[in-house]
Amino acid sequence: MGKKVSLISVFFSILIFCLMDGQSYAAELEVGKDKMYETISSAIEQAGNGDIIKVYPGNYKEKLEITKSITLESIEKEKAIIEGDKQKHVITIKSPGVVINGFTIKGSGENFLDNDAGILIDQKNDAKIMNNVFEDVLFGIYIDSSEGNLIKDNEIHGLKDKKFSERGNGFHFFNSKNNTIHGNVITDVRDGMYFDHSDKTIVTNNKISGIRYGLHYMWSNDNSFKHNYFSNNVSGAAIMFSKRINMEQNIFENNRGYRAFGMFFQTVEDSIVENNLFFNNSIGINSDLSRGNIFRKNT
Repeated sequence: MGKKVSLISVFFSILIFCLMDGQSYAAELEVGKDKMYETISSAIEQAGNGDIIKVYPGNYKEKLEITKSITLESIEKEKAIIEGDKQKHVITIKSPGVVINGFTIKGSGENFLDNDAGILIDQKNDAKIMNNVFEDVLFGIYIDSSEGNLIKDNEIHGLKDKKFSERGNGFHFFNSKNNTIHGNVITDVRDGMYFDHSDKTIVTNNKISGIRYGLHYMWSNDNSFKHNYFSNNVSGAAIMFSKRINMEQNIFENNRGYRAFGMFFQTVEDSIVENNLFFNNSIGINSDLSRGNIFRKNT
């Protein structure tokens, strides 16, 4: 009887192991004064895919390269500061599924040839960049050949003391698609959001002011932007060489100056501009060499 019971126990142990095999359980690693890890880099080195790194308030003078699918989370919003050395990117993401939540990120380089940024998403997908504040960075977030990213509730404060030509963009998308951009605030950059050969992105509920072009599409198709607020820019939106753009219920206000527009179209096709408010702009809408577009119910 004892041998039979023992065999049954072994069988169930093997069954449980088989059911559990392949499942991963996230570990939580803590970073901060008097915590297991003093630097974020050391925690990343020890973390595995799926782990969560919780960072306590403090100034962390380090640059991060993330090659694992992990979550970085500030315990108190904006109180954990990741400060680069003004050389290249502060954070480089080289793994899919990375989450960065709640930090102040500052101190990128200022080299346009390298696209220096607070965060570079380098040809990887499905990142979530949320609730962060970017200061003293050339580009806020630079997304290179990537898709499926969520960029939500961040603040970008650019290089206010520099000319537009010396600033980077708040968000810069190159060869990217299927991204979601929601609830961000952007000031004092060159262009708020710049899309270059980037399709099928949804842009909603963002506030962009004090810059050149609030939203700038170049050769980017099938994009949608709704419920955004563009004020005190050279132009609220610049749509160029793009097709099938859907623009609804946005506000374009006080975009004034020489050659200033609420919105301008350059070689745009088959797009819809509907239920938007254009208020106190030098020119509400300017369209050049464009065709097949529908403008309706705008004020």
